[in-house]
Amino acid sequence: MTDKNYTLLSSPPNRKEFAEAFGQNQAAVRRLENLTLDVTKNLPNGIDANTELIQFGIMNSHSVVAVPVQQALSGPLGMLFNACVSVPSKAQALAMFAMMESISRVGQTPGNYPLRQPLASFQSAQALGTSLTNGTTANVASLPLPAGTWDVSGVVVFNANSSTVIEQLTAGISSTSATLSTPDTYQQIPEALSTTTPANLQAPITRIVLASAATVYLVAQAIFTTSTMTADGYIKARPVL
Repeated sequence: MTDKNYTLLSSPPNRKEFAEAFGQNQAAVRRLENLTLDVTKNLPNGIDANTELIQFGIMNSHSVVAVPVQQALSGPLGMLFNACVSVPSKAQALAMFAMMESISRVGQTPGNYPLRQPLASFQSAQALGTSLTNGTTANVASLPLPAGTWDVSGVVVFNANSSTVIEQLTAGISSTSATLSTPDTYQQIPEALSTTTPANLQAPITRIVLASAATVYLVAQAIFTTSTMTADGYIKARPVL
């Protein structure tokens, strides 16, 4: 820490001068002495001891996230600072998230970090009985999401008719309607099945970054012969803070 100099315009406290000014009112003299001591010694010491906290408050004065009070300040400095920088209890978590987010971006290429959405929460949706056509990708559930970074996953339940012969099942997450994305966003089972027991297939967790509000999809594809098939979809999204 660099040395700091504080220039005081008033001279050190002089009990004789105080006594002459206030007569024999010793209580007034003591109060004035304490106030002078705060201004000449405690205030500069408090500034030195809390430089980082004060800088944090200044840097975040125009932020949407309230500044957290990280330690108690004493004396007149504490009264002044705590009065100016009060933090509602609900804002403390957001302030911590903001600090964690800033730290997580150190060393990353600009624009390569997640978009944070304030107060975003877990989202989910489901749809039942979507009819499937052989070899055609279909939306079996969809979920509208606000801008931000999301980890999205889902489960597709394939329901075959008693005479349906299944050759391949696919379940995935996509940001484009009725479209399979890259191979790391879907799971595929290429095997022959002939059963009326529902087949559950999980779509892998896929990270999706949305610059603005958009809809994400749980998609399914089935290759089958002879009869019919439907699918139930269950999709969920968790915000990346």
